[in-house]
Amino acid sequence: MAQNLDYYLHGDTYVNNKQTLGGGTPVWRHQPSFRMVGGLLTSTFLKGELLHAASPVDYDEKTHVAKILKCFKVTAVSTEGSNTIIKMANTFMSPTLNVGMNVMVAPSTLAGTGKGVLISAIDTAVAGSYTITVLTASIDSVTVGSFIVEASAAGAGVTMYCKPNTLLANDLIIGEQSSVSIIRKEPASLYRNSMPDAPDIVIDNILAVNPLIEFEYLPEV
Repeated sequence: MAQNLDYYLHGDTYVNNKQTLGGGTPVWRHQPSFRMVGGLLTSTFLKGELLHAASPVDYDEKTHVAKILKCFKVTAVSTEGSNTIIKMANTFMSPTLNVGMNVMVAPSTLAGTGKGVLISAIDTAVAGSYTITVLTASIDSVTVGSFIVEASAAGAGVTMYCKPNTLLANDLIIGEQSSVSIIRKEPASLYRNSMPDAPDIVIDNILAVNPLIEFEYLPEV
Protein backbone atom coordinates (compact mmCIF):
# COMPACT_ATOMS: atom_id res chain seq x y z
CA MET A 1 0.00 0.00 0.00
CA ALA A 2 1.36 3.41 -0.94
CA GLN A 3 2.39 5.60 1.95
CA ASN A 4 3.66 9.11 2.59
CA LEU A 5 7.44 9.45 2.27
CA ASP A 6 7.64 10.93 5.79
CA TYR A 7 6.46 7.59 7.20
CA TYR A 8 8.66 5.52 4.90
CA LEU A 9 11.91 7.18 5.97
CA HIS A 10 13.75 6.16 9.12
CA GLY A 11 15.67 8.50 11.40
CA ASP A 12 18.84 8.62 9.31
CA THR A 13 17.43 10.92 6.61
CA TYR A 14 16.27 14.53 6.81
CA VAL A 15 14.15 15.68 3.90
CA ASN A 16 11.05 17.77 3.37
CA ASN A 17 9.97 16.47 -0.04
CA LYS A 18 6.98 14.14 -0.36
CA GLN A 19 6.23 11.29 -2.74
CA THR A 20 4.35 7.99 -2.62
CA LEU A 21 5.97 4.58 -2.52
CA GLY A 22 4.46 1.12 -2.59
CA GLY A 23 5.35 -2.55 -2.85
CA GLY A 24 8.81 -3.96 -2.48
CA THR A 25 10.86 -7.16 -2.28
CA PRO A 26 12.35 -8.29 1.04
CA VAL A 27 16.12 -8.25 1.43
CA TRP A 28 16.59 -9.43 5.02
CA ARG A 29 15.38 -12.93 5.89
CA HIS A 30 15.67 -11.94 9.54
CA GLN A 31 16.07 -8.21 10.26
CA PRO A 32 19.52 -7.90 11.85
CA SER A 33 20.46 -5.67 14.73
CA PHE A 34 22.15 -2.55 13.48
CA ARG A 35 24.12 0.42 14.68
CA MET A 36 23.26 3.97 13.73
CA VAL A 37 26.29 6.02 12.73
CA GLY A 38 26.96 9.45 11.39
CA GLY A 39 28.40 8.67 7.99
CA LEU A 40 29.85 11.17 5.56
CA LEU A 41 28.41 10.14 2.20
CA THR A 42 30.67 11.75 -0.39
CA SER A 43 29.69 9.84 -3.52
CA THR A 44 27.85 11.39 -6.48
CA PHE A 45 24.44 11.08 -4.88
CA LEU A 46 21.47 13.14 -5.99
CA LYS A 47 18.78 14.39 -3.63
CA GLY A 48 15.94 11.88 -3.58
CA GLU A 49 18.14 9.01 -4.79
CA LEU A 50 17.28 5.62 -3.31
CA LEU A 51 20.01 3.40 -1.87
CA HIS A 52 18.77 -0.10 -1.23
CA ALA A 53 19.18 -2.10 1.95
CA ALA A 54 22.26 -4.35 1.83
CA SER A 55 24.18 -1.91 -0.36
CA PRO A 56 27.93 -2.39 0.23
CA VAL A 57 29.36 0.12 2.71
CA ASP A 58 32.92 1.02 3.65
CA TYR A 59 32.67 2.13 7.29
CA ASP A 60 35.62 3.53 9.25
CA GLU A 61 34.94 2.95 12.95
CA LYS A 62 37.51 5.55 14.03
CA THR A 63 36.39 8.45 11.85
CA HIS A 64 32.71 7.44 11.50
CA VAL A 65 32.99 8.03 7.76
CA ALA A 66 30.81 5.79 5.59
CA LYS A 67 31.07 5.37 1.83
CA ILE A 68 28.84 3.31 -0.44
CA LEU A 69 30.22 1.53 -3.48
CA LYS A 70 27.93 1.54 -6.50
CA CYS A 71 28.24 -1.65 -8.55
CA PHE A 72 26.66 -2.53 -11.91
CA LYS A 73 26.64 -5.95 -13.57
CA VAL A 74 27.56 -5.91 -17.27
CA THR A 75 24.92 -7.54 -19.49
CA ALA A 76 26.24 -6.72 -22.99
CA VAL A 77 29.38 -5.29 -24.61
CA SER A 78 29.99 -4.14 -28.17
CA THR A 79 32.43 -1.92 -30.05
CA GLU A 80 31.85 0.82 -32.58
CA GLY A 81 34.94 2.37 -34.07
CA SER A 82 37.17 3.56 -31.23
CA ASN A 83 34.36 3.25 -28.66
CA THR A 84 33.14 0.49 -26.39
CA ILE A 85 29.42 0.35 -25.64
CA ILE A 86 28.63 -1.12 -22.22
CA LYS A 87 25.15 -2.17 -21.15
CA MET A 88 24.53 -2.77 -17.44
CA ALA A 89 21.60 -4.12 -15.44
CA ASN A 90 19.23 -1.52 -14.01
CA THR A 91 16.90 -3.51 -11.77
CA PHE A 92 14.80 -2.61 -8.75
CA MET A 93 17.82 -3.10 -6.48
CA SER A 94 20.43 -1.36 -8.67
CA PRO A 95 21.94 1.92 -7.50
CA THR A 96 21.51 5.02 -9.62
CA LEU A 97 24.10 5.65 -12.32
CA ASN A 98 24.67 9.40 -12.60
CA VAL A 99 26.37 11.63 -15.13
CA GLY A 100 29.55 12.94 -13.49
CA MET A 101 30.46 9.65 -11.82
CA ASN A 102 33.85 8.06 -12.41
CA VAL A 103 33.62 4.33 -13.13
CA MET A 104 36.00 1.47 -13.83
CA VAL A 105 35.99 -2.26 -14.43
CA ALA A 106 36.08 -3.95 -11.02
CA PRO A 107 39.66 -5.08 -10.34
CA SER A 108 40.49 -8.65 -9.34
CA THR A 109 41.48 -7.58 -5.81
CA LEU A 110 40.25 -4.86 -3.46
CA ALA A 111 43.53 -2.99 -3.73
CA GLY A 112 43.74 -3.44 -7.50
CA THR A 113 43.93 -0.50 -9.89
CA GLY A 114 42.64 0.17 -13.36
CA LYS A 115 41.44 2.83 -15.77
CA GLY A 116 38.73 5.18 -14.54
CA VAL A 117 36.47 7.05 -16.93
CA LEU A 118 34.12 10.00 -16.35
CA ILE A 119 30.51 9.37 -17.40
CA SER A 120 29.28 12.16 -19.65
CA ALA A 121 26.04 10.58 -20.91
CA ILE A 122 23.78 7.65 -20.02
CA ASP A 123 21.27 5.91 -22.31
CA THR A 124 18.24 4.46 -20.50
CA ALA A 125 16.12 3.85 -23.62
CA VAL A 126 16.18 0.08 -23.07
CA ALA A 127 14.06 -0.84 -20.05
CA GLY A 128 16.06 -2.37 -17.24
CA SER A 129 19.42 -1.18 -18.58
CA TYR A 130 21.99 1.56 -18.30
CA THR A 131 24.15 2.02 -21.40
CA ILE A 132 27.32 4.09 -21.61
CA THR A 133 29.74 4.68 -24.47
CA VAL A 134 33.41 5.18 -23.63
CA LEU A 135 36.67 5.33 -25.50
CA THR A 136 38.02 1.79 -25.65
CA ALA A 137 41.50 3.04 -24.76
CA SER A 138 40.16 4.74 -21.63
CA ILE A 139 38.83 1.64 -19.87
CA ASP A 140 40.06 -1.87 -19.14
CA SER A 141 38.69 -4.86 -21.04
CA VAL A 142 34.99 -5.39 -20.29
CA THR A 143 33.18 -8.72 -20.51
CA VAL A 144 29.60 -9.83 -19.96
CA GLY A 145 29.14 -10.83 -16.33
CA SER A 146 31.89 -8.55 -15.06
CA PHE A 147 31.18 -5.47 -12.96
CA ILE A 148 31.47 -1.74 -13.49
CA VAL A 149 32.05 -0.01 -10.15
CA GLU A 150 32.45 3.56 -9.01
CA ALA A 151 36.08 4.67 -9.26
CA SER A 152 38.07 7.06 -7.10
CA ALA A 153 38.98 9.21 -10.11
CA ALA A 154 39.31 9.25 -13.88
CA GLY A 155 42.56 8.20 -15.56
CA ALA A 156 45.05 5.36 -15.25
CA GLY A 157 46.08 3.56 -12.07
CA VAL A 158 42.99 4.45 -10.04
CA THR A 159 41.30 2.38 -7.32
CA MET A 160 37.69 1.65 -6.53
CA TYR A 161 35.90 4.50 -4.78
CA CYS A 162 35.99 2.52 -1.52
CA LYS A 163 36.51 -0.95 -0.08
CA PRO A 164 33.22 -2.11 1.50
CA ASN A 165 33.35 -4.01 4.79
CA THR A 166 29.68 -4.10 5.83
CA LEU A 167 26.12 -3.60 4.54
CA LEU A 168 23.52 -0.85 4.71
CA ALA A 169 20.81 -1.90 7.17
CA ASN A 170 17.84 -0.04 5.68
CA ASP A 171 16.71 1.56 2.45
CA LEU A 172 17.99 5.13 2.43
CA ILE A 173 16.65 8.08 0.45
CA ILE A 174 19.22 10.84 0.12
CA GLY A 175 18.11 14.16 1.59
CA GLU A 176 19.81 17.45 2.37
CA GLN A 177 21.76 15.54 5.04
CA SER A 178 22.03 11.78 5.31
CA SER A 179 23.65 9.41 7.78
CA VAL A 180 23.63 5.64 7.62
CA SER A 181 22.71 2.59 9.68
CA ILE A 182 24.95 -0.45 9.18
CA ILE A 183 24.61 -3.99 10.44
CA ARG A 184 26.55 -5.04 13.51
CA LYS A 185 29.07 -7.88 13.54
CA GLU A 186 26.34 -10.25 14.67
CA PRO A 187 24.28 -13.00 12.98
CA ALA A 188 22.35 -11.78 9.95
CA SER A 189 20.48 -13.59 7.20
CA LEU A 190 19.53 -12.04 3.88
CA TYR A 191 18.46 -12.90 0.36
CA ARG A 192 21.48 -12.79 -1.96
CA ASN A 193 19.32 -12.43 -5.09
CA SER A 194 17.37 -9.40 -3.86
CA MET A 195 20.31 -7.35 -2.57
CA PRO A 196 22.23 -4.97 -4.88
CA ASP A 197 24.69 -6.67 -7.25
CA ALA A 198 28.34 -6.66 -6.18
CA PRO A 199 31.50 -8.44 -7.36
CA ASP A 200 32.83 -11.40 -5.39
CA ILE A 201 35.81 -9.44 -4.08
CA VAL A 202 33.40 -7.05 -2.34
CA ILE A 203 31.19 -9.78 -0.89
CA ASP A 204 34.22 -11.77 0.27
CA ASN A 205 35.64 -8.77 2.15
CA ILE A 206 32.29 -8.07 3.81
CA LEU A 207 32.13 -11.72 4.94
CA ALA A 208 35.70 -11.55 6.22
CA VAL A 209 34.72 -8.68 8.53
CA ASN A 210 31.21 -9.99 9.26
CA PRO A 211 31.56 -13.81 9.15
CA LEU A 212 28.13 -14.41 10.73
CA ILE A 213 26.23 -13.26 7.63
CA GLU A 214 24.23 -16.04 5.98
CA PHE A 215 22.87 -15.88 2.45
CA GLU A 216 19.56 -17.38 1.34
CA TYR A 217 17.78 -17.07 -2.04
CA LEU A 218 14.26 -15.70 -2.43
CA PRO A 219 12.29 -18.03 -4.73
CA GLU A 220 10.02 -15.25 -6.03
CA VAL A 221 12.89 -13.26 -7.62
